[in-house]
Amino acid sequence: MSADRKVKILEISSYPPPRAGWGVRITFVRKFLQMAGHECQVLNIGQSRKIKSADYLDVQSGSDYFKKVWRHVRGGYLIHTHLNGDSEKGLVLAIIAEALALCFGRRSVLTFHAGPIQRLFPKEKSRFMAPFFALAFALPKTIICNNAAVKEKILSYNVPAKKIVAIPAFSVQYLDSVPSVLPDALEDFIAAHRPLIASYFFLRAEFFVHSMLKAIKQLTPSLPDLGLVLIGGDTQNEAVLDLVAQAGLSKYVYSAGDLDHDAFMTLMAKADFYLRTPQKDGVCSSVLEALTLKTPVVASRNGSRPESVVNYETDNADDLAEKLQDAWTQYDQLVSDLVVPEVKDTVKEEAALLVHHAR
Repeated sequence: MSADRKVKILEISSYPPPRAGWGVRITFVRKFLQMAGHECQVLNIGQSRKIKSADYLDVQSGSDYFKKVWRHVRGGYLIHTHLNGDSEKGLVLAIIAEALALCFGRRSVLTFHAGPIQRLFPKEKSRFMAPFFALAFALPKTIICNNAAVKEKILSYNVPAKKIVAIPAFSVQYLDSVPSVLPDALEDFIAAHRPLIASYFFLRAEFFVHSMLKAIKQLTPSLPDLGLVLIGGDTQNEAVLDLVAQAGLSKYVYSAGDLDHDAFMTLMAKADFYLRTPQKDGVCSSVLEALTLKTPVVASRNGSRPESVVNYETDNADDLAEKLQDAWTQYDQLVSDLVVPEVKDTVKEEAALLVHHAR
């Protein structure tokens, strides 16, 4: 079989909009594959799945999902599923796609996202779901995960070590950005607030909105010019605005909505801190983006944070407030001591693996 033969790959994943998590990673992998002349389609199972778009394949129902996966497997596409340890629905969708691939004698590739401790993963978090994860891990030919710690947990499902490849999600492509013109209202907010804290946020339990807002409230007497910019598709929802208002923080919080990559990096460079509240996210690409810009990071402790991150106890407003206060007090030293992480081209590595399997 020719080593330069072009291949066809179907990514089954959430996909922007909104910009979030592994959907961003897939945009980079897809672009890399397409520039190399390969065909890469995305079957969007995320929030925007029912919105028709020229950029991805929509999913209108369960039967529509089944038919589109079937059609692409039959058409010779390599199936690349994406999964984490938080979603029962995502687990079922991955297993269906992997099984359909086997119907045509083809083995899929699975990427398992996020960190070593999630809601339903590893085994000890949910014995009931363990057989389903074991099946999802057994069906594909190769499993990609973020790091050795996650690989170790996948091994507990009796998966052969040689089948699992650790490829960090963060890559040089995340740093490819140009300064962006931010909205005037956001620029005015930035100019009026110090310290300025940026935080990527969704209205989900794992983002711990109540403890985050409680911590900010505790800081306002000693830091009256403090400002918090919330980034993400949910931040302009009425429910979020109501929570902010009920906490008495409307003048301290700006809801920026879903920013594109250039705007996100521009804001990050202007921020004094990046705040990361989830615990189940592993290393987290946005944390690494901030560190490469020498923006200090305060993040929930999860055992996977990079060097230089200020860790606080997850969902503990008092500890978060204390860590932010201390970090601001010694801010210059914190920036001076910050270690910029090494960044490799892991998108190229993943794309090469997918092409190899597709051939």
